[in-house]
Amino acid sequence: MRLEIKDAKPFIKHGMAASVELLSEPHRQVPALPKQFVDFSEKEAFVWVLQDGKAVKTPVTYINVGERWVIAENLPEGTVALSPAKKPGGIRVHPGREVLPDEV
Repeated sequence: MRLEIKDAKPFIKHGMAASVELLSEPHRQVPALPKQFVDFSEKEAFVWVLQDGKAVKTPVTYINVGERWVIAENLPEGTVALSPAKKPGGIRVHPGREVLPDEV
């Protein structure tokens, strides 16, 4: 992890070891997705969701949470997102592992 110290202190030197406590507001009951579910190949980011038994391409707005997760801002609660599996000759989608809120 890299931290930026905005107010320089003369006793803090580059390369020093430190103990740091990071405080953050918890995110609860939010639609979190693995970042690999978001397709960035077009002008607008999108995900594949399951609607009436069919995969539907849906635009998504999101907030990055770390390197591997995103919080989807415009997907309703209960949306089933599909993991894209790129195969020669096209894209096939399949239901992924269900991620419960307590696992994030």
